[in-house]
Amino acid sequence: MFSNLESLRRLVAIADCGTVHAAAEALSLTQPALSRTIRLMEAQCREQLFERHPRGLRLTPFGERACQHARHLLRECQLAEDDLTAQGGGGMGVIRLAAAPVWMSIILPQAIADLHRHYPDLQVQLSVRNFPSALEELDNGKLDIYCGGFQKTEQMPSFLVRKPLFGTRLNVVARQGHPILARPLDSLYPLLEYPWVSYLSDRGYLDTVMDKVKLATGQRREAAVSCDSLLAVLNLLNNGDYLAFLPSTFITLLPGFDLQIIQTAIAEAGFNSGIIYRRSLERSLILEAFQASIEARMNDCSFDPLLQEQDG
Repeated sequence: MFSNLESLRRLVAIADCGTVHAAAEALSLTQPALSRTIRLMEAQCREQLFERHPRGLRLTPFGERACQHARHLLRECQLAEDDLTAQGGGGMGVIRLAAAPVWMSIILPQAIADLHRHYPDLQVQLSVRNFPSALEELDNGKLDIYCGGFQKTEQMPSFLVRKPLFGTRLNVVARQGHPILARPLDSLYPLLEYPWVSYLSDRGYLDTVMDKVKLATGQRREAAVSCDSLLAVLNLLNNGDYLAFLPSTFITLLPGFDLQIIQTAIAEAGFNSGIIYRRSLERSLILEAFQASIEARMNDCSFDPLLQEQDG
């Protein structure tokens, strides 16, 4: 069933649209033609791909898996066509990027601007994702490159390449002039006297630091504010007597925020950060230019070296 790319496009279209009627309109096909394609695919695999429900069609568990493979194959074919077109001097096609929020603020604006200086016809689709959701979309063909921190024990599928580029260190962060700066910090008790902001990323930053505080003091502090917007977290820190535990490698480089690292007795934590990309992009002109821009930005900002305790 995977030998016909047009059939795969039709399968994905029905899955995305939810009805044969809507998919037929999107593909400029007749409904009977689309229905015949699905029946033929089901006959070939001897499994049902869709089941009916009051609002249309939904994928069966087998159909979900088949559709995931279909998206992956379609994207691989499109990337191959785009690369050959680019080699021949034609357009560059579309690249789908996702990144952790801190990458969005520090590295990607410059990297994408550099890409467009080299390849003005390139279309970039950019979205914010955490690691688990990005890995899922890389797997099913919805993404081409993810930029962010890596889970230490996550196994990569064979068609993905993980490339660590620098270390990201976690530290207690507060605004310049925070009252905690005027106090001795030879213990962790002062950290319990101020409100904390929890950034709800895919990593439990506040839980990490509070586990360490409780180990040393027998107490912990719950978040006064929990927020999934990094910009809101940074503005709260900038305008109040809040504390947060964040990847300081990036945070101290952000323009417009007067923040600093609070030196404490907490053992330094961290993780490696870099890019994960589809292996089919390995020799592409786009990836080469993208990596070169990221590495130039790293050199300008003196990012931390890779952390040896992380796998890569």
